[in-house]
Amino acid sequence: MRHYGFVVTFTVLGLVAGCSDGTGPAGPGSTSFDDLSGTWAGEVTGTSQDFTLEAAFFLTAAQEEGQLSGTWASAGTVTGPGIGTAGVEGAGTFTATVERGNDPAVSATFVRPDCNYSTQFAGTYSTANGRMTMSGNFDVMDPGDCSVLLTFPTTVVVDRQ
Repeated sequence: MRHYGFVVTFTVLGLVAGCSDGTGPAGPGSTSFDDLSGTWAGEVTGTSQDFTLEAAFFLTAAQEEGQLSGTWASAGTVTGPGIGTAGVEGAGTFTATVERGNDPAVSATFVRPDCNYSTQFAGTYSTANGRMTMSGNFDVMDPGDCSVLLTFPTTVVVDRQ
């Protein structure tokens, strides 16, 4: 099976919600942040041209005030004409700036250092269920020259592990 690399491209809106002590949600107008450090996992699917993406997606995050940083990884398959089913995988680092309060906006930059490539993501964090929902594009890249082969518009949902 041929493997391709990919870069996740989405902007995280609302990745962090506010709280008073870092252990739970804060009320409206809070000046604190929820603690979103730790490991998150979910799945990503998408369709581009006549190709389908199905992959697992993982984040490991550290947090200092309204700043998140950490690593991301994803692995799965792309299925389509001319390739049948091919493996895809990618990994890298990310940074994010978050707002204070419940269900705030977050802007994240995801980097794939082996391809000298970065992109932005957007989504929401639900204080009520502790789930992040992020929309954007997954770029499948050629592992040889890092050129973008396919772009998959998608929504990723990840839960704290």
